[in-house]
Amino acid sequence: MCGVDRLPPVCTASSFSILISIFPLNHHDLVWTDTELGEVLRKGEEALNVRFNPAIRTALLHDASQNVGLLQRLAERLCFECGVLESATELIEIGDADSLARTRTFICRAEKQRYRQFSDAVTRGFKEYEESELKVYEHIVRVCVEASDQELRQGIPKDVLLRRMKEHQPRVRMSDLSAALNKIDRLQSEREISPLVLTFSGRSVSLVDRELLFFRRYGEPMWPWLDAATEIGQIVAQEPKLLTSGEPKDPGTTK
Repeated sequence: MCGVDRLPPVCTASSFSILISIFPLNHHDLVWTDTELGEVLRKGEEALNVRFNPAIRTALLHDASQNVGLLQRLAERLCFECGVLESATELIEIGDADSLARTRTFICRAEKQRYRQFSDAVTRGFKEYEESELKVYEHIVRVCVEASDQELRQGIPKDVLLRRMKEHQPRVRMSDLSAALNKIDRLQSEREISPLVLTFSGRSVSLVDRELLFFRRYGEPMWPWLDAATEIGQIVAQEPKLLTSGEPKDPGTTK
C-alpha cells in the first residue's frame, strides 16, 4: 500500500499511476464514487505541488465516468500538456480548455484501436452467425452504443433492446436476441476483448468498460454500420453523374 509520504522527493506526472492504489482499499473495484476519485486527484496534486483549475477538475471527474484508471491517464496527460513533468517548487494552478482538449484527443487516439477491434469482432459474431442476414450482434452493439450513459450504467432490458433493434432489422425475434445475448460474454472473451465491454446479466445488457462513454463522446468513432451508410451515401451521390455521363442520345437526334 502506497502513501504520499513514501513517494520520492521529486515526483513526476506518472505519480498518478501510483496514486490510484492509495484510496480506497478496494481499489480493484470497477466503479468508484466521485468523492473517491476526487481524493485521488487531491493526493496527486499534493505530490506534484499543483492545483487543477476548478472547472478542469470538474471536467476530469465527469470524463472519468467513475473509472479510476481513466482518471489516472487523464490527469497524467493533462500534466504533460501543461508542462508539469515533475513536482513543482512552488504551488501552481494548471489546466485550461486547450490543454483539456489536447488531453482528450490523445486519450481517444490511444483507445481507438481497442474499440474498433471490439465493434468489428463482436458484430461478426460466432462463425455460425457470420453469414446471418439478421446481424443480431451488430444490432445489439449498435443499440448499446446509441443508448444514453444512464441506460448503459443501469442496464438495457431485453424487451427495450429488442424494440430498438427492430428499428434496424424488423425480422429479429426475441429468440434470436436471447440466443445471442447468452453468448455475448463468451464471444468477447474468444475475440480477446479484455476487459469486456458489454455483459449480459440474464435480464439486461450493461456496460462493463466505462471508458466507452468517454471514447464515444470525444473520439468521433466510425462504427461498422456507419461505414456501410457512408459507402451507400457515396454510391447514391455518384449515381446522377453516372446516369448523366452514360445517358443515351435520343435516337431522333442522331445524325
